[in-house]
Amino acid sequence: MTPSLYQQAIKAHQAGQHDRAIDLFLQELEVHPQDGRTMYNLANVYADLEEYETAVTYYQQAIEQDATIAGVWYNLGNACLELKDYETAIHAFEQAIELKPGYVEAWFNCGVAYTEQQQPDEAIRCYQQSVRLDQNFHYGWYNLACLFASRSDLRQTLYCLKEAFAKSGKDMKYREMALEDPYFEPVRRHPEFLKLLGVQ
Repeated sequence: MTPSLYQQAIKAHQAGQHDRAIDLFLQELEVHPQDGRTMYNLANVYADLEEYETAVTYYQQAIEQDATIAGVWYNLGNACLELKDYETAIHAFEQAIELKPGYVEAWFNCGVAYTEQQQPDEAIRCYQQSVRLDQNFHYGWYNLACLFASRSDLRQTLYCLKEAFAKSGKDMKYREMALEDPYFEPVRRHPEFLKLLGVQ
């Protein structure tokens, strides 16, 4: 049985054959112009190519066909983050969260968008929810430490950094990052901070 255009496009995308995948998905849309699944996967190819404006167009078209899939909203949010369209990104992540309240990555990326919008209270709320949902989500702990440090809240900074260190294992070099990260400037010379980073 010959694979459908859609199946061929998926395989091409998985194989990194982006141009072929795009061509096949577009052919599929000519046959089934209302197929949100094809629009979504076509958007993913454009996102992989860092052609985010085109990706956003197809994510939005996919949502017009079916607005109940959290992953489509999430990927739309990610593409908007790349375009620095933070308001649209926040809206997309919030839609993803509404559909899937336990969506850790959507909570976290919503926090990133709020951080870029200079809304630290909202960012902290999102990061805190990400680590409530997954205590081992070290990205959330580290970003919380950054924001608490920017407020000169040493106690919370140290607590969140310790959690980030403990949960991340050896892959993430958070100690080295914290030494250079400008968010930590307000607490950088505090003896407890230096001790935690192993430089005293």
